[in-house]
Amino acid sequence: MTSRRIELIAMLEQELDVLERGGYGTPAGSPRQPSRVFEDSLACINHWLVPGRSPETCNGCVLLDFVPPEQRSAEHACRFIPLNAKGETVASLTAADDPARLEAAVKGWLRSTIEKLRRMPDEAAAGDEVSY
Repeated sequence: MTSRRIELIAMLEQELDVLERGGYGTPAGSPRQPSRVFEDSLACINHWLVPGRSPETCNGCVLLDFVPPEQRSAEHACRFIPLNAKGETVASLTAADDPARLEAAVKGWLRSTIEKLRRMPDEAAAGDEVSY
């Protein structure tokens, strides 16, 4: 298994662990603002964004390979990862205002993606971009 895939699996497992332990909670300094899936995660390259400083582009994001090509240049591209066979995304489920459904869909996506990555032959993961 490649080191990139090992690191990706570890990151996704950490994300799942955080969600299973109750999520990210309320962002500090913004008690009325709900947590944002993936964006408030340590996996996000903009997680430690300093106020007044421009955010990084998502080009270096480890989640970008999961985003459909037509959405990869969107702001917060991780919101457009298809989470299930219905094509629901963080963006669509956030708009539906159903936090429980959103959390369940993200947990399901994390579990299935981790499992797919574990079962993927090394040859299939040799390139820069992999169809997960």
